Amino acid sequence: MLQTLAEYKQLIQQYKAELKALYEDLNQGNAMNIKEFMPLIKEFNKNWKTELTEYKNENYQLDREVEQLLRDRAQLQKQINFCEKRINDLEKFVGVSGKVQPQDYTDTYEFE
Repeated sequence: MLQTLAEYKQLIQQYKAELKALYEDLNQGNAMNIKEFMPLIKEFNKNWKTELTEYKNENYQLDREVEQLLRDRAQLQKQINFCEKRINDLEKFVGVSGKVQPQDYTDTYEFE
């Protein structure tokens, strides 16, 4: 039994040494990966932030353009409404209607 106990202790020491070697290997590989990938990750992050900033700026500019177009559209609509009212007032004053009626553009001819 003592021999078996000594063998188990020896196996335990051997396994501990193997685990320590695996842990050191893993840490060394991890350190190598960090050294290799960190610059790539930093570069990607830098590019991503730059693109994001550019997209935000573009989005801001497009929002400003949309707002300006909406203001222009509202102004044009006001001008159109004013012109329609002015035309109606002039038609009433002159006594002529500028609106086209269906009978105005359908000529009826009678053939003999």
